[in-house]
Amino acid sequence: MITNDKGLVGFKHKIMEEVCRLAWSDELDEEHKEQLVYKLAPGPKPVYRCCVYKEREIVRQRIRLACGLSTTYNEGSKNIVQVIDPACDECPIHAFSVTDNCRFCMGKACLNSCKFDAIHPGDVRMHIDSAKCKECGMCAGACPYGAIVHLERPCYKACPVGAITYDENGYCKIDESKCIQCGHCIHSCPFGAIGSKTFLVQIIEAIKSGKEVIAMCAPATEGQFGEDISMAAVKNALIKLGFADMVEVGLGGDMTAAYESKEWAEAYAEGKKMTTSCCPAFINMLKKTLPRAV
Repeated sequence: MITNDKGLVGFKHKIMEEVCRLAWSDELDEEHKEQLVYKLAPGPKPVYRCCVYKEREIVRQRIRLACGLSTTYNEGSKNIVQVIDPACDECPIHAFSVTDNCRFCMGKACLNSCKFDAIHPGDVRMHIDSAKCKECGMCAGACPYGAIVHLERPCYKACPVGAITYDENGYCKIDESKCIQCGHCIHSCPFGAIGSKTFLVQIIEAIKSGKEVIAMCAPATEGQFGEDISMAAVKNALIKLGFADMVEVGLGGDMTAAYESKEWAEAYAEGKKMTTSCCPAFINMLKKTLPRAV
């Protein structure tokens, strides 16, 4: 499946890789972080954005996320999913727009359907006054040419719980009381303006402090590195990195499924309804929308 952020994934991973290198070498201080910013966005021309200075600021914020911190634009937030404000400025703010398909027809069904005086003739096509538009969609439905389109921002469209809103400047805002940490908005944004905290640095610090850290690998891990790499090879690599051991998540999944199937059978016999999931986002959704069901 190709996501909207496909072209940015390598850039995101490179930042996490470099941050981990600094953590392993005890160089994860502000001086080395700033050096990393210029290493990844050397200039004078940007690689991903229109401006190298904006690109550097985005790298700074992604370094914070890679360290398990909130962005500087969202200090104190406990949410794992975070908006990177400097990257969130390319989407059209207004929901309804008139396209070049507009024939500037004499009937002007769009104008006649609008109850808020938000549509007026422009130089070559009709124009929607965003200050008056109530986004009711009557004009789009009335246009015989389908020249008026409803533009839903990708992050808003992807969110299954309505946690995405926008401020007066059009920047994406996440309602943390609704957010279930599913990550759909992260992968839907084509500008990489939404990211998530990662805790690789904390794992490295735990290993370096001498704690017994055991890695858990999903079954899909085996298919990530080609036919020649087995789970045994992954385990050996993790132990060389400093992990005490590695266990496969699939084993725990099988054990859980066996236990929960028995639990479900008992509930069914008693006429009760029951659902379950190993997905944290699904559990978060239940806790926030149906707390009595948990």
